[in-house]
Amino acid sequence: MNNIVVIGAGNIGRRHMQSLKELKHMAKIYVVDINNSSLELARNLWDKTEGMSHSIEYCKTVDDVPLEIKLAIVATTSGNRATITRDLLIHKRIENLILEKVLFQKPEDYSAIGELIEKSNCKAWVNCPRRIFDFYGEIRKSVLGQKIEVFVRGNNWGLMCNTIHFVDLVAFLSGEQPQEIDVSGLDERLFDSKRDGYYEMNGCLEFKYSGGSTLSLACFEKTESGVAIEIVSGNQKWIIFEEEGRLCSFNNSQGLKINEIKIQVPFQSKLTALYAESLFEGRDLRLTPYEESARLHLALIVPVIKFLKDKMLINEERYPFT
Repeated sequence: MNNIVVIGAGNIGRRHMQSLKELKHMAKIYVVDINNSSLELARNLWDKTEGMSHSIEYCKTVDDVPLEIKLAIVATTSGNRATITRDLLIHKRIENLILEKVLFQKPEDYSAIGELIEKSNCKAWVNCPRRIFDFYGEIRKSVLGQKIEVFVRGNNWGLMCNTIHFVDLVAFLSGEQPQEIDVSGLDERLFDSKRDGYYEMNGCLEFKYSGGSTLSLACFEKTESGVAIEIVSGNQKWIIFEEEGRLCSFNNSQGLKINEIKIQVPFQSKLTALYAESLFEGRDLRLTPYEESARLHLALIVPVIKFLKDKMLINEERYPFT
């Protein structure tokens, strides 16, 4: 039997679980969360979702799941993800591991977990799914090997939570790695995020990549929300409005000719079954491998932690965002 374990039955964990209802290969699914109300929400969602009749169990601890695990998905918040991942890798035999982001709060956890993954002979990825979106794949074909500029602008889109998605996207599109980050444009103010015990910030971040590509992000506090993603390479430009399902392309060599198409941005509730099917059929995932994602995370979190200490006098060696 293919055992799948989803740890964390919050919003994103439930979407992973919901997607598995569409998994074509029979599996035994375990959903783990210490919170009874979260497990009850998961149970209700599973019961009302149409799909395959997989066996499912709801557990309070990882002690209640089998030793042999085909796929483990850790969808907790960042504060306890390192501890949970460490316990899993030490006490269970995991063939494939998918981790949510932001990965971990403490920089030292990245190498420690990486060593455990290697020692366990486990394949591990981080769930930055834009790499598998078809329209980003098409843009990559046009820009790979060229210097690109990427601008992410909007209101209330969760700068500290979601920046890693775009750091990852630029690495995917350009084949480059981030080398410098300018955090001086961050607002010197923390505010509570929608998840208890975690924070958010607004302001601007600037990244420079190894081949000259750049990433500029800005998030503002305004009533209306939304975000636009602009990608520029030579005479080519694309503006993506993911929430609206629109992509506008420009070509300066053709007199700024505009082409607008509808795009499909798949929900997590449709993606996880595809992840599992790829693994069960012996195909590799197109998500970000752990080792690469760890480097991308550290390029972000280390300078931000220093900013919090130097500018805001928050003397903690952790990234308090999830």
